[in-house]
Formats: sequence, C-alpha cells, structure tokens
Amino acid sequence: MANLRKSTVWSVAEFAAVVVIQLFVMRYIVVVLGVGALGIWSVLMSAAQLARFFDLGASAGTGRFLAIASLEQNTRQIENILATIIYITIPMYLSLSAILFFPLRGALALVLKDQALIEGRHLLIYALCSYVAQVLSGAFAGSLIGLHLSFRKSQIAIAAITIQAIVSVALIRRYGLPGLAIAQIANYSFTIFMSILILRMTVGVRFKGLLRFNWETIREIMAFGVGIQASSVAWGAFESSIRFIMSRFAGVEQVGTYEIAYRISSQARVLAFYVSQSLAPMFASLGATDKQGLLAFYRQVYARYILFAVAAAVAIIVLSPLTSLIMLGRVDGIFLLFSVLTALGTMAHIVASPSELTAVSVGLFRYNVAGIFAALIVMLLFGPLLGYLFHGPGVASAVLLAALIAVSIPLFFNNGALNLPRLPAFRRDLDLAGLIESMRWPGRESKKRSVLE
Repeated sequence: MANLRKSTVWSVAEFAAVVVIQLFVMRYIVVVLGVGALGIWSVLMSAAQLARFFDLGASAGTGRFLAIASLEQNTRQIENILATIIYITIPMYLSLSAILFFPLRGALALVLKDQALIEGRHLLIYALCSYVAQVLSGAFAGSLIGLHLSFRKSQIAIAAITIQAIVSVALIRRYGLPGLAIAQIANYSFTIFMSILILRMTVGVRFKGLLRFNWETIREIMAFGVGIQASSVAWGAFESSIRFIMSRFAGVEQVGTYEIAYRISSQARVLAFYVSQSLAPMFASLGATDKQGLLAFYRQVYARYILFAVAAAVAIIVLSPLTSLIMLGRVDGIFLLFSVLTALGTMAHIVASPSELTAVSVGLFRYNVAGIFAALIVMLLFGPLLGYLFHGPGVASAVLLAALIAVSIPLFFNNGALNLPRLPAFRRDLDLAGLIESMRWPGRESKKRSVLE
C-alpha cells in the first residue's frame, strides 16, 4: 500500500506520455499514408483480437493471485503463477494465430473492398504478430500491477511507447503499415524484457522458477479467470464489431475518422483505467479483510470518478473542432459528431468503472459479463440497421446505445449485491476524500455539520 500514491502519480505520467505519442503517431500515419490506412489497420487489429475468443482465461486472473502471494511474501508461489504465461498464454496465442490466419484472410472480404482488401490481406500477418506480442507484454506488465509495482509498469510503458514513436517515424514513411507493426512489436518486446528484469531484481523471481510447471496453480487460476475472460471476450467482440460494421456500411475512411475520435475520447477512460490499476489491489485487500473500509473507499472513488467523467466529456466535446483541425487538417463535421457520441459513451464507462472493478476484486463477475453481452447483442442488432440507414453516424449512435446498456446493468446489480450506493453523496464522500477541505457548501454552518455527521 506504500506504493499507492507513487503508482497513481506514475499512472498519470504514463497516461500523458501514451496520449501524446499515440496521437503523434496517428497524425503521422494520416499525413504520410492517409486516414484510410488508419482505418485498414484498425480493422486488421480488430480481426486479430478474435483470437481472444479461444483464450482459456489463464492470464486473466493472475493479478488477484499475485496480490495474495505478495502479501504472503511467497516468491515460489509468485513464480508458479507467472509460469501460466509460459505454459498456457504463449503457446495458446501462437497456435491460435496460425490456425486463424487463413479463415481471417478469407473473412476480410466481408468488411473490406477493392484495394483496401488487397492491402488488408497482405498486412494480416503483421497484425497477428503485433497482437500476440501485445498479449504477452500485457501479461508480464500486468504481473507488476498485481505485485503492487504499478509505478514500475508505468515507467516501462513510458520508455516503450517512446521507442515505438522513434521506430514508427523511422519506418512508416519507407515501409508503410508494416513499419507500424514493427514499431509496435519493438514496444511490446521491450516491455516483456523489462518486466521480467524488474521481477528478478525487485521480487526475486528466478527464470528457472518461471519454467516450473505446477498444475494445481494453473488450474486454480484458470477456474478464477474464466469469469474475467468471458467479460474480456465479450468486450473484444463488441469493439471488433464496431470496426467491422463501420467498414461494411461506411468504408475505411470513416473507420479511420471514427478511430481518431474514439481514441481521443477513450483517453479519459484510459486515464481512469490507469488509476484503477493502482486501486485494484486495495479493493481486493479491503474486500477480503474490511467490508466497511471497502464501502468508505468505494464512495470516495465513485464520487471522484463521476466528477472526472463529466468534466472529461465536456472538454472532449468543446475541444473537438481544434482536435479535428490538428489531426485531419480541417474541421470535419463527421468527426465532430463522432466526438460527441464517443465522449458521452466514455463518460458512462468511467462512471461505472468503480463498480465493475470492485465486483471483480471480490470475485463477482456475472453482472459485468451480462452488461457487456447485452451491449454486444444491441450492437449486432442496431449497428447494421442504423449503419444501413445513416452510415457512419448510425453505427456510432448504435455504439453509444450499447455502451449505456453495458454500464447500466453492472452499476445497478453489482452495487445492489455488494450493498454499495448506486448514487454518490458528493458532500460526504468528497469531504472524506479530502478533496474539498476548503470548500464551503451553501447553507448555514449548522446544516453543514449535520450533513457531515
């Protein structure tokens, strides 16, 4: 817990670095290759993510077990947990990529046309390699979070995204999108190497310990991870469906435009996610030892997240003309509409994230999974319909509708099951958090005292 403040600060630094560099790289791709190239790469990465459908959940639940092993200072058990990456995650994703290559290559004809289809089929192998590297780097970097070393993970991420930017600038103009794939793989490879090095130096993890096969640990993690994995698979399918449907009914140009708006709007959610990575071990520990402490902590986080969500959505919408001018070189009406719709969706996701995180920390998955599956069904039903009628804006509207449903279910049912408040009490909870010590709320002093009491 001593690393919580440090981890939060570094999470914000990581967020800032990732936002600036990702937007720089996206702008560079638009200038050099065109917005259509960005749309093609977005569709390909969505196709590569379909491998997650067959993930057995071995890496999804490691964070919780690592947090427990860390509290017990059990290095051998930490090694047993990390060995799941070696024996399950690596061979599984390599095999899935090989198996899915030809089916995905054929299926691209459903969402890409003409020259975009030719380019997409040529680039598919690069997208699959990049995605496998991303999964593995996420597994090793995620282990640092479970061991209360989120600040180290953030430091590695800042260095890695900087390497990606340098390699991107060096290779994209000459090699096109394959250069982007190589830059991403360089990022993920550096992350894997540094994560293992930090585990060795800080925790004492030995490489030969990572090669020790322990079926009991693997079985236990996979049993726990199935619930998380179901949610992850559904969410991956939901996000992939957005790009596929948008490409089908609006073309890769609008996919690229939407991708920029979506990436910018989602950065607020990414920031909330980075901060929540540091909070996850706290939720897990309080859920196991102090229910009243969990309730008080949840109230503080929930109130802050709501205020942040509203402020972020307003800022994204207000600044969207300037963003369009910077990223596209012009103020684009479709981009402005996409920005409004994605900002509202981001706001909803941020509001619900404390509830979803708390539920996962205590082992309650079903409502998170139900919300995402409901969103996927809504997207598959209304996405093609609205896309056929209104093209890109119709698909984006379907995304917003699905997002609102996705967050409403866990926010209502998780909080009811865990006896958590569904609505915040800003005066009480923000004061508890020490956020507004000097703020004077309207009303007499006696009323203020009675409220706080």
